[in-house]
Amino acid sequence: CYEFVYTGDSWECLSGMVRTKGFGENASYIKYRNGLIMQWGHSNPSSSRPTIVFSLAFRTDKSYVFSAIAASGDAGHSSCQSLGCTNTAITLWTGVPMRQDETAVWIKWIAVGF
Repeated sequence: CYEFVYTGDSWECLSGMVRTKGFGENASYIKYRNGLIMQWGHSNPSSSRPTIVFSLAFRTDKSYVFSAIAASGDAGHSSCQSLGCTNTAITLWTGVPMRQDETAVWIKWIAVGF
């Protein structure tokens, strides 16, 4: 048996654990009924300071954890560090250690929080 409620703009199933979800080509998310948000994706940055914009905003910039891995073309690996974050986006620095001119070829990331 399923129970639904109209939220004003859509119907929400009260019987399930997932409140909303979205699966895109470059980023995806799941928001659970308890408020937990999981977001993940991949990017092919065009600069050494790409900004990842989240599909759903977190409550604050301190209510989530973020992790990313990056790789460069010929070196095989790259450094990936946070330069700053908000509740809607995070800016990264990606580069090959000791070679400041080379940027990452791809970044895979995940963010989890409320």
